[in-house]
Amino acid sequence: MFKGIFPKIFRQEEKNARTYNVFRYFSSLAMSIFSILMSLYLFEVGYAVNLVLLYLAIKYFVSAALAIPLTKFGSKYGFRHILVFSIIAFCLMSIVLCNLDMRFDMLVYLGILSGVFHSTYWCPTDFFILKIFQKKSASSVAGITKIIIEFASLPVVLIGGIILEKFNIVALVIITLIIYLLSVIPMLKIKEGKYKPQDVDIRVPFQKLTKVHHLGFILLGLATTAADIIWKLHLYNDISSDYEFIGIINIILGIAGIGFIYVVSKLLDKPKYDYLKISATFLAITWFIKLNIFSVSGILAITIIEGFILRMFVLTFEKGYISIGRRFNYEGFISYYYTLTGFFRGLFLTLGALTGNTSLILLISVLLVACLPFIKFKEEIDYEYVFDNEI
Repeated sequence: MFKGIFPKIFRQEEKNARTYNVFRYFSSLAMSIFSILMSLYLFEVGYAVNLVLLYLAIKYFVSAALAIPLTKFGSKYGFRHILVFSIIAFCLMSIVLCNLDMRFDMLVYLGILSGVFHSTYWCPTDFFILKIFQKKSASSVAGITKIIIEFASLPVVLIGGIILEKFNIVALVIITLIIYLLSVIPMLKIKEGKYKPQDVDIRVPFQKLTKVHHLGFILLGLATTAADIIWKLHLYNDISSDYEFIGIINIILGIAGIGFIYVVSKLLDKPKYDYLKISATFLAITWFIKLNIFSVSGILAITIIEGFILRMFVLTFEKGYISIGRRFNYEGFISYYYTLTGFFRGLFLTLGALTGNTSLILLISVLLVACLPFIKFKEEIDYEYVFDNEI
């Protein structure tokens, strides 16, 4: 049935690749529910926007602090074991969330546990995508991954919002936890291979990548934070305090992007144009227009356009991430990336917490995205790392 449409997804011969794709699909269901709905739920409980942004800042600071020790642990004992910690963090985070009140310390605990969960999920997830698909083109891997994620996340925010409104947060947490457990269990049996001590050197990416690469990753990280989190907070807080509205926005973004993802992933293999520069320019324009729209119908209309542009932007970014990451040891690159971007995401969200104004933060995001076309963010670099171990 799907043979001619998405052959690289459904005809994976490698057992590890199939296991990873199943894991990524079901874990994306859980991550989509929590990454979006948790922040919105904090509004419902009664936290002000500046405290919600502070919670997110704590989350990213903790994630940045854990990136290096987690990758060192993964390189010694196996990255699949880090996913066990993610289950524990998920359970503890869920307990705090279900007992949340207006106490400030509860928000801090939630931020810390969310940061632990974020890092214990993304460090192994990114390691496996770099390792398992290292022989496939970066654009194909980025395209396949985004299609899987889009299919998974299309309806879940809407469904999760309905569960929250009809039942309560406990019901949503239990369902999400079951989904996440089912996704992680097969990954615990994946074979990682053996590692040599010299394979782990977190200093190499900092030394070998240029200042342009560092700045590019920072700006791209802040842009994706705005796209994934801050826009949802802004729409919920300033346009319509309705979970179903945010769910519909998510569906429109997904539908507008799914077909486009497959086409764009093919175009990225033919570097005739600078797709990052093109998508960043149009994304900045689209976001500026969207920021000045205050009606639900207007937001829904421009979201269709945003879906196409945002998918090109994210795909180009992920291709660059995969292409550059392959030229270093994976552990070192992952620790570099999450330490760097997590720290600056935390600073960015702290600024938002101090101002308490999502519109101002989004305007800054527009300016940051508008800067990207002027940065020569090359995917190809002179340094190549040689791998001795196969997964």
